[in-house]
Amino acid sequence: MSMQREAGVNVGVDVGKQQFDVFTRERAPHFTVANDLAGIRVLLSRLGRHRLAGIVVEATGRREHGFVLAAAERGWPIIVFRPLAVRRYASAEGILAKTDIRHHLKYLKSAIDKQDRIIDELISSV
Repeated sequence: MSMQREAGVNVGVDVGKQQFDVFTRERAPHFTVANDLAGIRVLLSRLGRHRLAGIVVEATGRREHGFVLAAAERGWPIIVFRPLAVRRYASAEGILAKTDIRHHLKYLKSAIDKQDRIIDELISSV
């Protein structure tokens, strides 16, 4: 039995003091909202229009918490990552990782796909 992900929109959020830069792979490529309560509401509204496969958010010392908590309350598939961990993973794979969120998404997807393959192999061996 193979576990497959339901198709949906993948989202990357680059967190800054003043704004969230939001990148979607399958839809309009980029938009920006303020990193405040009003901006978070807009972001939740825009993302809520889609079936979400995953949301990847850069950990930036609490600047992401408001959005992450709101998304988690909605049950959305959210991952908070540390940029240094992603760079180290990419380095271990022999890849020079950039600090741009779009590049982090690529490497995180690779790691998640690898985990999915391992889980599928374990399930089929039982």
